[in-house]
Amino acid sequence: MSLETVTFHEELEKLDTCKKELSESNQSLRKFILSTAFLTDKNQFHGLLSDLQDKLVTLAEAVEKPMAGLPQQLPLPFSTADGENNQEEDNPFEEKDKSFSWPKASVIIFVLVASAVTVQQHLLPVEAFIAVIITSFFLLFFSSIKSMVQMVFAEKEKEREATSEAVRLEDWINESFSRIRSLYTSATLLVKIQNASKESLPDYGLPDMPEVLYNRNEYFNTILPSEFLSRIGRVIVACDKNLWARRSLLIHAITAASSQAAQGAKA
Repeated sequence: MSLETVTFHEELEKLDTCKKELSESNQSLRKFILSTAFLTDKNQFHGLLSDLQDKLVTLAEAVEKPMAGLPQQLPLPFSTADGENNQEEDNPFEEKDKSFSWPKASVIIFVLVASAVTVQQHLLPVEAFIAVIITSFFLLFFSSIKSMVQMVFAEKEKEREATSEAVRLEDWINESFSRIRSLYTSATLLVKIQNASKESLPDYGLPDMPEVLYNRNEYFNTILPSEFLSRIGRVIVACDKNLWARRSLLIHAITAASSQAAQGAKA
C-alpha cells in the first residue's frame, strides 16, 4: 500500500470520527432542548450548543482542507440560516424584453423623420442627425443592453461566490449558532419579566384559554425547540452533504491509487 493510499485512508477515518462525535453531540443537544430543563438550565444549554458548534466547524474544516492528490472540492450549496432564500426567487433576466414596443418605435421613427426633414432644410447639421439616430437606437434597446450588462456582472459574481463558498460555510455555521444564542437569551429574559400563570391571573380572565397563550415559559417551550432544531438541522444537512462528497473523492482516489499500484506490480 502506497503512502498516498495510507494518507487517504487516515483522512477517511478522521471524517468518520468527526461524523460520529458530531452525531453524539447533536443527540445530546436535541435531548436537552426537548426536556423540561430547556429554559431553566442555561449553562447546560450553552455548553451543549458550543460543543455542537465546535464539532460542526471541525467537520467543515476537514471537508474543505486542500489535500495533495485530491481534487479541490467546492462546498455544495446550502440554505441560509434564516431560510430567507429558501423560496425560489424571480430571475429578472428571465423576464420578457419590454424595451422594444411599437408605440415607442413609432415615436422614435417620427423623431428620426422630423430630424431628417430638418437636415434637408439645412436647419440641423448632419452630425447632429447621426447623434439623434444613435441615441434613438440606444433608447429603443436600452433595457436589452442593460440586461446583457447585468448578466455579465451576475456571472462574475457567481464565480466570485463559488471561490469564497468554503469560507462562508464556516461563517454560516457561526452566524446560525449566534442567532440561536441571541433568541435563547431574549426568551429567558422575557420569561423573567412576563411571568403570568394560572396562579397569578384571575379565573375570570382565563375562560378555557390555553396556558401557552399567556404563560411566557410555556410559550417559548412550545415555539423555540422547533425553531432551534430546524436551524440546527439545516446546518447539519449541509455539512453532511459536503462530508459525503469529500468521502466520495477520497474513495475514488484510493481506488485509483490501488489500481495504479497493482498495474505497477504486474509490470
